[in-house]
Amino acid sequence: AQLHDDNNRITVPGFYDKVEELSADERAEMAKAPFNLQKYKEALDIEDIYGEAGYATNERNSIRPTLDVNGIWGGYTQQSDAKISMRLVPNQDWEEITELFTKHFTSLAPRGVKVKVTPHHGGQGYVTPIDSVGYRAANRAYSETFGVPAIPVRSGGSIPIVALFEKELKTKIIMMGFGLDSDAIHSPNEHYGIFNYLKGIETIPLFFKYLQKLLKTHNSNGAMSTASRNIFKTATLMLSVLAVFIFSAACRSHQSNRAQTLIVGTVHEATSQVNADSIYNILL
Repeated sequence: AQLHDDNNRITVPGFYDKVEELSADERAEMAKAPFNLQKYKEALDIEDIYGEAGYATNERNSIRPTLDVNGIWGGYTQQSDAKISMRLVPNQDWEEITELFTKHFTSLAPRGVKVKVTPHHGGQGYVTPIDSVGYRAANRAYSETFGVPAIPVRSGGSIPIVALFEKELKTKIIMMGFGLDSDAIHSPNEHYGIFNYLKGIETIPLFFKYLQKLLKTHNSNGAMSTASRNIFKTATLMLSVLAVFIFSAACRSHQSNRAQTLIVGTVHEATSQVNADSIYNILL
């Protein structure tokens, strides 16, 4: 109970020091995404919502960090245990937060009680910039396929390798998802709709089509620079990997999987060149 205050803010000293405060314009843009609070509560079978004061439910699930007790167990012994997780946001370093939490949590123990904190694992948060060429290409592709412009939102999912890609490849990452909140990922009734599966097949080739066009505009002669070719060729490589993944998932009749596309922008020059229009024609 002492890990949160009356406004449901986390009490760990230094926990919020590096948390980004989004502008009113950014929060207003996020709020454009369809959301029905009543249906949300019905889906979770809860009567009311809970979270940090001053933020909407979708903001608590995305742009704000959390601290949750996932389980407590014990019995007729001198020991009891609890599993605690923290969903972090960009700029929060999970190892630093672990240290801050450990120091604070042990300080709360009453006299005569020994506390041991055992870290398990963590990952760095990541946010994709919405002013990049890759994002604009993805937005055009989504807009053409679904008939409405895409709305940039942040999600509380954990994909630690995304931050690692940027660190090692020195480039921004574009994530293109086609799953729905109702897909119940990681649950017994996990599923993935055929409609979105087919829409993904339509959208991804369009992404490469628009990516090539936008990259060409960076050069006055209309040709792609070496850096632009590297971005495009890596995206092509990642598409090949994704195609295998989606095909494998589709062939497993007992389970559907939610597909995510990770587009990275650095690759060895030896990668073979592929034309965007040819990819588009082959896949469609």
